Amino acid sequence: MVAASGHGYAEVLAWDPSVGALLTERLGGDLWSEHPGLRQQAAVVAPLLRDAWQVPLGSGKPLARKASGLVAILDELGPRYGEGHEDALRLARSYAQDLASTEQPEVVCHGDPHAGNVLRRGPGWALIDPDGFVGERAYDLGVVVRDACREYRAAEDEHQVGGVGSGADLLRDACTFLAEVTGTDAERIWRWGYVERVTTGLYLAWHGYPDEATTFLDTAGEVAAQV
Repeated sequence: MVAASGHGYAEVLAWDPSVGALLTERLGGDLWSEHPGLRQQAAVVAPLLRDAWQVPLGSGKPLARKASGLVAILDELGPRYGEGHEDALRLARSYAQDLASTEQPEVVCHGDPHAGNVLRRGPGWALIDPDGFVGERAYDLGVVVRDACREYRAAEDEHQVGGVGSGADLLRDACTFLAEVTGTDAERIWRWGYVERVTTGLYLAWHGYPDEATTFLDTAGEVAAQV
């Protein structure tokens, strides 16, 4: 955040690493509250990430090998919390292994740019709470589409009634939009987003949130059935 100098991220006014104290510019409410729709969120977050990715690679933690870490999560938590979601686990592991073999150190990723980590800054917005590791742009963009469970379900319900679109179509469209705006590969965004959806579901189960975990894993299973 210091290296970004207010570009993409909230501006840091003071920072004392000895006590972990950070003072930023005054910020407002989060993007989730103001714009609950995935497409609206993507339109806000994508340009913020483009700015945030300009910080020098040396400012971030070394290449995280994020995909390999997600494979490990699937292997460890999948057998414990993934019962009934075997298809989702298989697809997520296939995607994660492919990503692990091709992951590149492109930018300093935010690491978790969901809409709750985007706060109002005057007439615009700013990112907060970065993980700050070196990785690839498509990972950050995949996180943008990871949490759209409510919208996925609404799109599926509409599809059942009117036969137009689907939840998977909604997610694919968001990936295409983000790819076009950032010059990133839409398929990699899709794969990162899917793996993040499944591993987030497993993490939620591990931390004692079974209802939320089921929402993530159920939607992932439905997507797997369509791929």
